[in-house]
Amino acid sequence: MDSSLPILSLSAAAVAVTAAVFPKLQARLALSRAKHRSLTGHSKMSKMVARLVPHYEFDIGDFFRTDGAPNEVALQRQDGFFRLAGLYEQRYAKGRQMTAEAAAHISDL
Repeated sequence: MDSSLPILSLSAAAVAVTAAVFPKLQARLALSRAKHRSLTGHSKMSKMVARLVPHYEFDIGDFFRTDGAPNEVALQRQDGFFRLAGLYEQRYAKGRQMTAEAAAHISDL
């Protein structure tokens, strides 16, 4: 009979803790579900993830040589990149203009 008392008291304590924590846990889950699925609505989690991601910064010469490519290959890449950027600037000028106009009204652009 003496051995069942600690088990009963621990069981009662577990039930009491569960009853106290469950509404808070349920409210927290409801709040998390209401937020956006990305890290946008979760500022603390997004800051934590941002600290885990290493910061990289390249100058333009190093950017096209990140895999250890020779200088002539890096220059070809750089030339191709800027030719493509110029082509897109000419070909999609109206789209860029519309995006610039919409950016004044839409914060995520």
